[in-house]
Amino acid sequence: AYQSETRRMLVTKNNDPFAQLVSSGISLGNVNMGSPDTLRDFIVWATQHYPAKRYALSIWDHGAGWKAEGILRGAVQDETSGSFMNLPDLGNAVTNAGVHLQVLDFDACLMAMYEVAYEFSGLVDFLVFSEETEPGDGDPYDTILANLTATPTMTANTLASTIVDRYYDSYKDNTREKTTKSAVDMAKIEALHAAVRAL
Repeated sequence: AYQSETRRMLVTKNNDPFAQLVSSGISLGNVNMGSPDTLRDFIVWATQHYPAKRYALSIWDHGAGWKAEGILRGAVQDETSGSFMNLPDLGNAVTNAGVHLQVLDFDACLMAMYEVAYEFSGLVDFLVFSEETEPGDGDPYDTILANLTATPTMTANTLASTIVDRYYDSYKDNTREKTTKSAVDMAKIEALHAAVRAL
C-alpha cells in the first residue's frame, strides 16, 4: 500500500507495472512534491542518470494556470505538505536545473495561458498544455510513448504534436463538453509578448 513515499526509477516494459512501482527504484521518503527544489532535483537526477540528446518533461498533477487574485496559481499540489507550486516557482525549478527542455508537457488543468507560456520563454522549445480542465485520466501515455518508441528520432515539434493528437484521439468519444490541448512553438512567444505590450 502507498505510504506517502516518493520513488525515482527507470520505467521499463513489464507485465506487472504496479509490482515494479512498489519494489524498485530509489526511495526518497515523503518528499514535498509542491517544492520547486524537488522538481529541480528530479530534472538534474534524471538527466545525469539517463543522459540524452533531447529532453521532454511531463508534469502530471493538478493545475490552476495563472489568475490575478483569488485561487491558487500554478501546478503540482502536495497534499501531505499542504503545498502548491506557483508559476514563478515552476519556472525557477526548470531554470535552476540548468537543462534546456525540448518539450514541456503540462498534463494538468487550466495551464494553456499566455502568462504560463511567457514564464517558460527561453527555457523550452515547445509547450503542451490544456486551456480547459482535463479528464481524470490525463494524457494517454501508452499511445504517446508507443509513437515515440516507434520513432525515437522524432523532432520536438513532432513529439509536441503527437501528444496533442493522441490526447484528442483518446477522448474523441468522450461525452465531456470540452477537451482542449495545444502545442505552442515557444520561439513565437517573445513576438506575442511584444504585441501584447504594444496593445
